[in-house]
Amino acid sequence: MNLPPSSSNLSLTSIPTISSSTSSLAQNDEDFLQYGGGGGDNQKNNYQDDLASSSSGDESELCSGLNTRASLNDSIQAPLTSRRIASVTNIIDDESPDVVLHTSVSEDSFLRSSLTSSRPKVPTRETSSLMNSIDDFNSITSQMYNVNSSIPDIKLKSPRSTTAVLKNPTPPMPIDLQQQQQQVLNRPTYKGNLLFDSSFESGNLEKVIRVDENEYDLYVRGDTYNPGKRMWYYFKVSNVLKNQKVLFTITNLSKNKSLYRQGMTPLVSSTSRPKWERIPEKQVYYYRKPAKYANIATAPNLLSFVFVFDRDEDEYYFSYCYPYTYTELQKFLFVIESKNFNYFHRSELCKTAQNRRCDILTIASPSLLADTTIKKKKIVFITSRVHPGETPASFVCHGFISFICSNHPVAVQLREKLIFKIVPMLNPDGVAIGNYRTCSMGFDLNRHWLSPQEWSQPTIYHVRKYLLELRNDPNYQIDFFMDLHSHSAANNGFMYVNYGNKPNSSTMDSDQLRFPKLLDYRAKEFSMSDTKRCKDPSKLGASRRVLGEVLNVAKYCYTLEVSFFSYKSSAESTKMSPFTMENYCNLGKNMCMALADFYGLDTASIVIPSAQESKD
Repeated sequence: MNLPPSSSNLSLTSIPTISSSTSSLAQNDEDFLQYGGGGGDNQKNNYQDDLASSSSGDESELCSGLNTRASLNDSIQAPLTSRRIASVTNIIDDESPDVVLHTSVSEDSFLRSSLTSSRPKVPTRETSSLMNSIDDFNSITSQMYNVNSSIPDIKLKSPRSTTAVLKNPTPPMPIDLQQQQQQVLNRPTYKGNLLFDSSFESGNLEKVIRVDENEYDLYVRGDTYNPGKRMWYYFKVSNVLKNQKVLFTITNLSKNKSLYRQGMTPLVSSTSRPKWERIPEKQVYYYRKPAKYANIATAPNLLSFVFVFDRDEDEYYFSYCYPYTYTELQKFLFVIESKNFNYFHRSELCKTAQNRRCDILTIASPSLLADTTIKKKKIVFITSRVHPGETPASFVCHGFISFICSNHPVAVQLREKLIFKIVPMLNPDGVAIGNYRTCSMGFDLNRHWLSPQEWSQPTIYHVRKYLLELRNDPNYQIDFFMDLHSHSAANNGFMYVNYGNKPNSSTMDSDQLRFPKLLDYRAKEFSMSDTKRCKDPSKLGASRRVLGEVLNVAKYCYTLEVSFFSYKSSAESTKMSPFTMENYCNLGKNMCMALADFYGLDTASIVIPSAQESKD
């Protein structure tokens, strides 16, 4: 992806912000455009030699652009390696494969395995759909195969291993039928036979079953070593026909209580229109598993949505929520770091289990850091994205960092009064591989703050260690801590608040609620009425509880939750407005304004320069 030069002069808009016309994270900085990488290095599969040595007969080109071709006359068992299924393509051929499964790690690295035909005698609907989907075969399929016979069952044994077994090959076809079939196979593509891919950063799609040319059943991959967590999906669909209408059904979502029941819909973008849009609510259905899915769906909840592809040259992306990848964060921090602000310092806190860097930012006026007369310098500590699927938390953090690094008069005063410590992504591994809630080791990191292990939860271990060092340092005082999250079942932004250290003290409890009230005044996306105190025993290992109630690291500890879907613009309003990326970032900006009110800065007397003055 080509990156244009970043803005050179600092203004209220010089720090990257959200563009309303694209899905990027910057208006003039393409460093924050949607990143489609992360699929890993181009891998060369060793299965080509194995397949070639086991095969016999003539090779036939099955699809242009694919280099691995094999034709097997006898029953074999062919291993296929990939993290995710990129496509299940139906090709009807006796000499060529009955089922072709290809996977992709990058656009120029494919593994295509051809399997001999088998026809168990159990009729299924999938066979009829597969046989009837290619019009060119309609005149010859009755002579070639029994349409009521079934196709082999292909199941994933692991994220990187797939095995298909076929038996009892059918007799060879007559020569004239072979010639007719070869004419079809020589075509460069089967337009309208959709190709699926999730082998890119933060992508998630495990398996696809083609019911017929207008219906596909999709299976989301569960979190690594924790397969019960299945809500995040992010995949690409290509090889579409113009005006092709398709019903997609995601068959194994794990949550019964979901915002899908309140009108939330999947997001879609395309290569020519990168701005994410929601599919109309009338085309989306979230429901309990019906009888026909009793034996194949592994979760009780299904999401069905109808979509019409309007441009056959486009590739379409579908996602649970606005994606915010690890690479986008690195680009964002790199741009700010390249401006050489004397009040911005970026350092590596630790390496993750998969050797990604976990950044910690220090934002404060140099004069404040160098002042030795202040014995207890107050620290505001912000963490985000401990749960990888909660992408709105990253947009809130993005807006917070953008504002606090700007030359806005409030931001300048905050930097002169407070030291900001920010860990913008606590779970880089989970984000990169497309998990919903856990890290690459299968742990929910926000339940391990009491006793994290360095080998399995390195980011939590080192953040906790660093916080304890600051608590014991006589020069610093961690006054305020906030962890940013997203909520899949509630609307608005709201907070979980700890009870005061003295439960009988109404003054103490009121003091804990002071910041949420100020944020409610500043941000239309936040709701004080939804804010609640929480002493749920299952959340004792969460950062808010451990740092505020157990370790007494900070006086004020909060968890900010922001909805995946919508908010009320006012307490009197009954209409819900869907969140956009701009709304999430605006909430982060207003967190800074509420902090200024919280620490007694005179924001009313500050004259905010106009956009033109800031640009000059």
